Parts: sequence; C-alpha cells; structure tokens
Amino acid sequence: RRARGNYEGEVSVESHDLLAYGISLQKAQLYGSLKAGEGLPLEIRADLEDFSYSGFRVQSSHIEAHGTPGTHTIEGTFRSADSIASLLAKGTYEQSGWSGILELLEVSGSLGPMSLEKPAPLEFSSERLIIDRMMLTGNRKEQLTLDVSIEQKHQEGSVMMRWTELELRRMNQWLMNVRLSGRTSGIVEAEWDQDLVDRIYGEIDLAGRYSDTTFDIPIDNADFLIEGGRNGLQANLDINLFAGGLIKGHFDSQSPVHFDMPADGKITLEWQEMNLSAFQEILPEELTLAGRLDGSVEGMLRPDHRVDLRGRTVLSRGAVSHTVQKGRMEAEIETAEATFVWQEKTLTGTLSILLADRGTLNAKITLPLSARIPTAFNDSGRVSGSLEGTVKEHGLLTALFPGAVQETEGDFRVNLTMDGTWKKPLLHGTMRLQNATAYLPSAGIRLEDVQTLITFDRERIVIDKLSVRSGEGILEGKAEFQISEWQVSQFHGKISGKDFRTMYLPEIQLYSSPSLIFSGGPDKLSVQGEILIPEFVLSGYEDSDAIQPSEDVILVDDKAVTQRESPFLLDINIRIVLGKKAYIRTEGINAKLTGKVNISGKEFSELNGRGLIEVQKGTYKRYGVDLDITRGRIIFSGGPIQNPALDILAVQTVDDVTAGIAVSGTVQMPVVKLYSVPSMPDSDILAYIVLGRPLSGDKNDASLVLNAANVLLSKSESASLQEQIRDVAGLDVLEIESDDGDVTRSILTVGKYLTSKLYVSYGQSLTGEVDILRLRYLISKHWEVETTSGTFSGVDLFYKISFR
Repeated sequence: RRARGNYEGEVSVESHDLLAYGISLQKAQLYGSLKAGEGLPLEIRADLEDFSYSGFRVQSSHIEAHGTPGTHTIEGTFRSADSIASLLAKGTYEQSGWSGILELLEVSGSLGPMSLEKPAPLEFSSERLIIDRMMLTGNRKEQLTLDVSIEQKHQEGSVMMRWTELELRRMNQWLMNVRLSGRTSGIVEAEWDQDLVDRIYGEIDLAGRYSDTTFDIPIDNADFLIEGGRNGLQANLDINLFAGGLIKGHFDSQSPVHFDMPADGKITLEWQEMNLSAFQEILPEELTLAGRLDGSVEGMLRPDHRVDLRGRTVLSRGAVSHTVQKGRMEAEIETAEATFVWQEKTLTGTLSILLADRGTLNAKITLPLSARIPTAFNDSGRVSGSLEGTVKEHGLLTALFPGAVQETEGDFRVNLTMDGTWKKPLLHGTMRLQNATAYLPSAGIRLEDVQTLITFDRERIVIDKLSVRSGEGILEGKAEFQISEWQVSQFHGKISGKDFRTMYLPEIQLYSSPSLIFSGGPDKLSVQGEILIPEFVLSGYEDSDAIQPSEDVILVDDKAVTQRESPFLLDINIRIVLGKKAYIRTEGINAKLTGKVNISGKEFSELNGRGLIEVQKGTYKRYGVDLDITRGRIIFSGGPIQNPALDILAVQTVDDVTAGIAVSGTVQMPVVKLYSVPSMPDSDILAYIVLGRPLSGDKNDASLVLNAANVLLSKSESASLQEQIRDVAGLDVLEIESDDGDVTRSILTVGKYLTSKLYVSYGQSLTGEVDILRLRYLISKHWEVETTSGTFSGVDLFYKISFR
C-alpha cells in the first residue's frame, strides 16, 4: 500500500523444482517487508536449497537484510559439502544504487579458511561497479586480490585480479562433476575505453590435475601469457605433461583488441614427443594406446570469425589394444599419418596407416564444414572421400567376441569412394573377405572358406555373396540395405544352406538346411521360411553332484535376470522340420523323431509354437526297466514354445498283460502314471515292467520293483507304492534312501519287528558296495539302544520323549 507518500507492505515467494535459463533450484523461500515508521524499516530473507548453474553448485544458502534503506546490514551463509562461505556487509541504498563496506568474507573447509584481510568498499548501480582492493588470504602463501572499477556511462573501466599459490582443491566443493588439484598463481589486468581495450595483460602458471566424467589430465607445468591493446594481441601457451611431451601454442594479431574474438591473427600449435600413454587416463579402461605423437597446426584467423587452418600429425612405434570381456585385440602400427586442411566451406583430411605385417589402409575425405566459429555442416554441401587397403585378419574377431570365436584369420580388402551431399551421401565400391576361418567353441564347429562380397552402390549396400562351409555343408546368403541420411531405412535378404554343421558337441550334433527370407527397417524385423533338420542326435545328460538349496532358502544377493525388450518390432514365422536322422539317446531313451513345428511371435522371449513332434520308434531301458515307446507325441498347440504338451506311452507286453507308464501334462509340469491292460494294482504293474510277473513276497523282487518306482515315479507316488510292496513282502519297513536323486548311490532298507521291543533292519546299496545291519532294542519307556554294523560300526543310546 501507499500511505503518506511512502510504500509499505510485505511479500513472500515460495518455489519448488525450478528450472529456467540453465539455472536449477530445488527449493526457495523469499520474504520481504517494508514498514511505516522512521526511516522505513525493512527486512529481507532468502533461503535457497540446491542451487546450480553452469557446473557451479551451492547446496544451501541463507541471506538476510535488516535496517532501513538508508542504513542496513546484509548477512549471508552458503554451504556446499564441507565448505562454508560467510559474508557481512553494511551499506546504503539510494537513487537505484547501493554502496557500502564488505566487512566479512570467509570461506572455510578441509584446507583451512580464506578470509578478508580488511574491509573493502563496494558500489553497485546501473552506472558503475566498484570493488576496491578486496583481498583474501589463506594458508601458507595463498592470496587473492580483486580490484574492479567500471563506469557504464562513459564506457570505461579497469579490472585487476591477482592470485598467489592458490590451492585448486578449494573449488571442488562448489563444482559439479569436476575435480581439480594442484596450485596456481597469476595476474590478469585490463583497461578499456569505449569499445577498445587500451591494455590487457595476463600471466598464469599452473601445475596440477583436471578430472571430469570424460577426461583426467595430469599437467606437470603450464604457462599462459597474453599481452595486447590498441596495437594488437599476442598469446603464448606452454604445457609439459607428466608422462612426457610438450605442447606449445602461439597467437599473434595486429588488430586492436575489442571485447570480441580478434578480427584476425596467426595461429600455431605444435606437440612434440608426446607419449600416448599420457592420454590413458582420459581413454576408456578397455582401450590402451602406446607410441609417440608429433604434429602441428597452423593457420589464420580471418574477419567475421572465419578460420584457415591446416595440420599434420604422425604416430610412430604405435600400438593399440582393446579388451572386451576376456578377449584382447592388439595391433602394432609401424606408422600412421593424418593431415587436414580447413578453409572456406570445406574440411579435407587424409589418413595413412601401415600395420606391422598386417597391411595398409589409406583414406581421404572432404566434408562441407564451414571454416568459421561457431561452425555447422551444410546439409546440401558436397561430400567426397575414399578408403582403400588390404588387412590380414588374425585374431581380431577373437578379441571382439571372446569365448564365442577362436582361431580367426582371413584377408580383408576394401575399395570405397563417396560422393553426394552431407544429408544424402552416396557410397560406391566393394568390401571383400576371403579365405577366412574361425572356430566357434560354444557350438564345436569350425567355419571354413568364409567368403563375403559387399557392394556399395549409391544409396544401396548389397551383400552379393556370403558363403560359409562347416563340415560337408554350406550356408549362403544375400541381402540389400537401403541407406538414407546415414542410417538404414529398409533391408531384405535371404539365407539358404544344405547339411550345414550347426553344432558338433559330445552331447549334441545338429545339421541344418535353412531357407529363410528376412526384411525390415530401423524398428522392424521380419523372418519367414523353413529350417530342415536333416540330422540331429542328442546323447548323454548332465548329472550334477552339487547340493541344491531347499525351496525356503532366499539368496539375498541373487541377481534376477531381466528380460530386455527387443529393439525391433518382430514378425517371426518359421517352420522347423525334422529330417530322417533325428534321434534322442539319453538317460535310457533311444528314440527316432519326426515332425514339424511352426514358430511365430513378436518377441524373442515370447515365441509360440504350433505343430507336432512324434516318436517314430523308440525304447526306454534303465535300471532293469525295458519298455517300448508305442506312442510319443510332443504337442505344440500355439502356446509358449518352451512348454509343449506331452502324450507319451511306453509299455512292455508279457503274455496277455501290457504294462508301462503314461506321461501327460506339459514339459514344465509332467504327470507320470502307471498303465496296464488289464487293470491291476500299481505294485503289480511295476512288477510286470521289471520282473515280467506279478509281485511275490520275495524281498529281492521287492528291491527291484522299488528301485524302478524310484526311477520312474515322483516321490509321492513312489511312497504310495512302498506301502503296497511292504504289505506284499510282509515287512514293517521297506524304503530307499536316495543320495541326491542318484539311484546308483541309493540304499534299500528292509526291516522287521521280531518282538514288540526288538527291531532288526538290513540295508544294501543298489550297487552292492555298502551293507548296513542295525539292531534296536527298547529298554524302557524312554530309553533305547541301537547298534550298527557295516562300513562304520557303533552303538547309540537314545532317550525318547513322547508328546501325546
């Protein structure tokens, strides 16, 4: 409100998650009041949280002012990490300007404080800015002095900043993603009148280290000198790197200095005996460089921010290595030379590489990049270039695909040219791979006589020929890719083959004859066709002795496997056809398969199957069980391909009795039941399967039948059969103690109570290697003694408590 000629009132502002003009502010609370009374008392408060701008960050700030416009005090506290900056100033506001005295300025932290040595006069207004000899001092010889005088009305002023032995680590608490270390000293002075700089002088000395998310540059010593005015400008740069090498730069302009980029000048930059290991810190961990680099850049800075530059660099005794997982790619470079010329509207460059005993590569390129600052590519500008050379491949693919590819070699030749525009480049020429070989350990196959011819024809890339031999078979392919604006816009092709050895491992041998066509674009892949499996043999099985945790065990550090979505929109429709030599010979099964399955889906992790795989002829023989597989079907009804339905019947016929097992359900949840014609108890069915006759009271027969139950049936069904077999054999105890599911290490135990107090049992492993005889006698209601004789003998005394 306005009363008696004065304004009075109050205002408050609150902000959350503010982001504007490069400023980020998580939270702000502002308050101000102007009251009626003598001198118009005022109060201002500001609290800011997590303020950042251009890589600079303050985690929290508190600023307050109180008094009157004529006489007031300003206090501020700024925090970031373990550093705190405090200030105190007293002054006066009048006629749109503020003037006063900075009485306190201190920055504290782990390196000790830097503080204002004496009060410094300040003045801020639309017409002038004055900071009069503000001096901060710290530990040892640290000192920073700032003197500023700017008269906006007359467009003149001067600035002087001088620092001595300043510890760069002080800045780390206030910077984001940047770490500095070392010390620096220097001076910067400037005086100007109107738009012309009468004098500028700067001298900076630095030794330390600069690190961010990309670079880590150690500097032994760096000197920068700049001096100029109305008669021109000169600047010199000298850097010595810790790991060796020298960088020198010089700029010389005869034009008067303005507050802008110099109108013209001569630029030179050179580097000598630079050890590439000096750049190791700024390279990815998996990439290693070695060698010595020498080179230079020289040219002119032209009016209107145009440049005219040319340069050359040479690498000698070089080497590059790249580690990928467990593999490593290495290449020795005898010499490598690169040149460039950047002028007018183009950038032209050349590259020549001589690899030790591996071949040569030569490249030229011209790009429509305007020689001015800032720069940009001209979309309609012409491009041209060439790449030609011959390289002997030996181990490159092994390093790029460690564990997947071994013993690779071949001859690679390239002859390419480029023209067109930057937005629409056109490629011409060929790339050829000949006489290449490789071993794929995961599949157990050797790829031989690999031949590839790739033709570049304007906006098309055509794989004219791709052929690979494995075993007695061959795989061939062709493809065409359409290129638009430096990326693939669409593609199509086909793959065919005959009797190609796809897997050749002890437990599986697979040959395939594919006939596939594929097509798509940047975000779509379609695969259609058929894969004939002329020969397939699955033999052997994995038998692990590892003890698996029970279901109630929780692995707290277990890393769940997350299914990544395919980068393509998929359209897969492939028919798999089994040929005349498809066999399974594993875990007692000897079966010949036939059938076909159609695989379709939109995601690799969610493929569906429709079709039927049948057992044409097969048997099951294991641990005394000898069955003929009379019906065996794996049914894919359109659901997930990894979980088809099962319909399997394996039987044995004795006289007029047919006995066996029937398997239904799915692969992930199979249901196994005993089967017989005519119908009979499960114990007799198993007896016919194993003995060829009904179950008698003979304990040896019971042992064999119980063994078969443990092999064929689930634990619950096996336990039910144990009850039946025990009753037939007249035993009180009949059980198999299994060792982690391995029947060969299981022990069959039979037991009988001779009296109500005396129990005798005998156990024998199914291999006959272990015998155990136990005798247990009830002494009283609570006490019991047991003796054991066998591989290990002993006596145990038990005390029993019955909770009834």
